[in-house]
Amino acid sequence: MKIRYFLLPLVLLLLGQSSDALRTKVENAYKKINSLEAKVVQTNYFAQLKTSKSFEGKIFYQVNRLLLRFEKPYLQRLQISGSVVDIYDSQSQTLISSALMPELGQMNPLTILQFYWNKSKVEITAKTKGRISIKLTPKNDTFVKTLSAVIDAESALIYELSYADFSNNTVSYVFSGIKTNHRIDPAIWKFNPPKGTQLIHQ
Repeated sequence: MKIRYFLLPLVLLLLGQSSDALRTKVENAYKKINSLEAKVVQTNYFAQLKTSKSFEGKIFYQVNRLLLRFEKPYLQRLQISGSVVDIYDSQSQTLISSALMPELGQMNPLTILQFYWNKSKVEITAKTKGRISIKLTPKNDTFVKTLSAVIDAESALIYELSYADFSNNTVSYVFSGIKTNHRIDPAIWKFNPPKGTQLIHQ
């Protein structure tokens, strides 16, 4: 499983503005966000097989912490705490623990956006019903071919995110019920793998 599949760039874009102005708006908007919680649907499309698979669950974010917890069709967890990534899959009964890539070490969504913005061609592709669509095309990236997002123009929150690799496989996220700057139950971050789980350290 590629850790880079779990990117979470956050953007606020307005038509007719320069990319520098847009980036400033992003930074100003997300300086105020200390926590985020939302429902999420992740869909993976496998181009060679011409098939897709969807997962439903929730995403939780705090500074230096991120959790993707899927309940349907089966339990999966990807949790980042500091510089450590833990991935649990209930079907294979495995828990993989590894180090996070250095450039994504803080796992701050704005930091990830800046990382790709610095190396991408940025296009605003549409504005419909208060939502703005953008496309980022990284330059000289060996994994990500394109990224796209749909953002609420008023709140600056991202509601859709997708990206493709060079084999045209895609991963897309649709977020709903987004809550920011509220208390996240500390129990959310605790996980005891079931008996019999295989632990793998990378």
